Amino acid sequence: MLRCRVATSLLWTLSGAAGRTVLFVLVLVVLARLLTPHDYGVVSAAMVVVRFSNILSQLGVGPALIQRPELRPAHVRTGLALSMLLGISLAAIVWLLASPITAFLRIEELRAVLAAMCLIFPIQAISVVADSLLQRELKFGRIALTELTSDALGYGLTGIALALAGYGYWALVGAILAQTLLRSILLLAARPHLLMPMLEPRAARELIYFGAGHTGGRGRASGLPTCPAWD
Repeated sequence: MLRCRVATSLLWTLSGAAGRTVLFVLVLVVLARLLTPHDYGVVSAAMVVVRFSNILSQLGVGPALIQRPELRPAHVRTGLALSMLLGISLAAIVWLLASPITAFLRIEELRAVLAAMCLIFPIQAISVVADSLLQRELKFGRIALTELTSDALGYGLTGIALALAGYGYWALVGAILAQTLLRSILLLAARPHLLMPMLEPRAARELIYFGAGHTGGRGRASGLPTCPAWD
C-alpha cells in the first residue's frame, strides 16, 4: 500500500513538473513579445536576491515538520509561528538592504522592485505548514494541481494582462506576487489547519534543531541561485 502511494506521488510530481515546464515556455513566448530584455534583467536581478535569501527564509521548518516521527499540534502551531517570524524578518532585511544592493548592482529600478518583492517571504510563510503537511501525507497530487493552477492563473494570466496594459517589468513583479499569493491560498484550502501561531519552547527547539542542519546543507548544496522569474 505504501509502495503504491509513493509511486503515485512520484508520478504526480513528475507530471506536475512537466506541466509547469510546458506552461512556463508558453507564457515566456508570449511575454517575450510584450516585454524588453531590460524588463527581464531588472526582475532577474531581484530574483537573485530573493532566491538566495529564500535559502534562509524558513530555517528548514518545513522539512522538520515533514520528517518528525511524531507530530504534535504544538509542532504545527510553532512551525507556523517560526515561519511567519522568519518570513517577516527576512522581508524587513531585504527591504532595508534594497538601496545598498541597488547601488552595488547599478540598476536604478531595482530598489522599488526589491521593496515589492520582499512581500514574497511573509506570503510564503503563511502556507509553509500546509505545504509540509501535504507532503507528509503524500498528497502530491494536490500540491501539483495547486502549483499548476497558481502558475497558470497567478503568473501566466496576471503577467500577460499586466504586460498588455504596458506595465513593463512591473508585469513580471505582479505575476510573481500573484502566483505566490494564489499558491498560498490554494495550499491552505487543500490542507486546512489551525491558523493560530504559538511558540512552545520544546517544539521550537525540536524544529530548529533539525531545520538548522537542513538549511546549512541546502545552502552548501545550492550555491548561488539562478535568475529565472519563476518558483
